[in-house]
Amino acid sequence: GNFGMAIGGTLTAGGCLVLQKTFLPEEALDIMSTEKATMAIAWPHQWPQLEAAANWQDVNLSSMKYLSNLTGLAKHPTINVDWHEPINAYGNTETFTISSIFESGTPAEIIANSSGEPVPGMTFKIVDPLSGETLPMGQEGEIAVKGPTLMLGYIGVPLDQSVDENGFLRTGDGGYVDQQNRLYWKGRLNDIIKTGGANVSPAEIDSVIQHAAGVKLTQTVGIPHDTLGEIVVSCIVLHKGQTSDQTTIQAFAKQKLASYKVPRIVMFFDEAEFKTTGSAKIKTADLKAIVAKRLDS
Repeated sequence: GNFGMAIGGTLTAGGCLVLQKTFLPEEALDIMSTEKATMAIAWPHQWPQLEAAANWQDVNLSSMKYLSNLTGLAKHPTINVDWHEPINAYGNTETFTISSIFESGTPAEIIANSSGEPVPGMTFKIVDPLSGETLPMGQEGEIAVKGPTLMLGYIGVPLDQSVDENGFLRTGDGGYVDQQNRLYWKGRLNDIIKTGGANVSPAEIDSVIQHAAGVKLTQTVGIPHDTLGEIVVSCIVLHKGQTSDQTTIQAFAKQKLASYKVPRIVMFFDEAEFKTTGSAKIKTADLKAIVAKRLDS
């Protein structure tokens, strides 16, 4: 069959990926329908954008076969799948994308919400973000990686300034490796929220809140606080015509999150207020500034 699509670009009938600066959910759905795509891959924040697309109810996606039933796209009325595709993986541009993942069809209890195990040839270590010292297995720190697909270096930067003395690239991502050799990604280190002496991953909170009724987009950030260091603030865009409030979102989050991870404040935004990169990732620095300004006023 026609091999699905890489979202963030479009797949032509000839199999060529045409990159585009902005993700266009309506166009993505149209192409999947026209080309009878059998597989879809997306960033987590792009699934709800597909669900909210104006042509969601109009396209026929019955050819979709290799699609995880955990994704938003699997909710489409023309799709009926029981396939389990590991939707969590880890990679970097510097490693030519994916460096850890599980094989298709791996049972959910083995994946255990991890980002997979290292692909052949790739090696991970977890280091102390400040000292660079390797940490014991199971301890959280900065993810470092090396392998045959690792870049030769950044243009204009000496290689010894890009990798450590053992050839590992320090990624700037937080995470850990468990005793089963599974990698757990906890988010960008500069995005980790430090509240009341605990480290909180915005990605973990958003993975829960994105399933709350009416939620289209969610991005959690940490905002400076006099006594707690930072407080957890979740910024939400609702689907058109949907309503919600802070109490409803907090109650939903409490079902799956420890109390210190539940957002102290929930703010609602128009989608136009969310600043995004070319791949539709929300720019947290811009969002933090907007939240801080709202709180000040």
